[in-house]
Amino acid sequence: MTGVLIPGPGTLTPYILDRASAHPPAVGPYSHVPYGMWVCPDGWQVLHDRNYVPRWARAGDWSGAYPVPLLPCGRGRWVEAVSRGYFFTGGEQARLNHKHKPRKKAARLALAHGERILDDFRSGRPVWRYVAKSDSMPVGFDRWQG
Repeated sequence: MTGVLIPGPGTLTPYILDRASAHPPAVGPYSHVPYGMWVCPDGWQVLHDRNYVPRWARAGDWSGAYPVPLLPCGRGRWVEAVSRGYFFTGGEQARLNHKHKPRKKAARLALAHGERILDDFRSGRPVWRYVAKSDSMPVGFDRWQG
């Protein structure tokens, strides 16, 4: 496993691999909205888009976030995770795909919800309180903290 070198502070977690994921990154005006988060074995948190392509990573709560670069082939990277959570359930985020404009109130709310999550993540604030569905929670997790 090799980590991703980024300009500036150093290296991302070695659990973001140089192996290409199965999906290309999400495209469109709402592709920046995070769909979920993985937690790596070393505690790093990685936000992914609706195509499960990692977009942002940080060393944990209260630390700065870094963009995850795509591979030269234009694909996202594979991420090894011990827990995962999703910020949307059902078709909530489907309203934000590139074919629809967020005209309806529900779509505007979903967009605002996603942008709030991204802002909190990039500024170091905990985002587990936004998790709507989880396959596995980290040990000691309390969704109402933060």
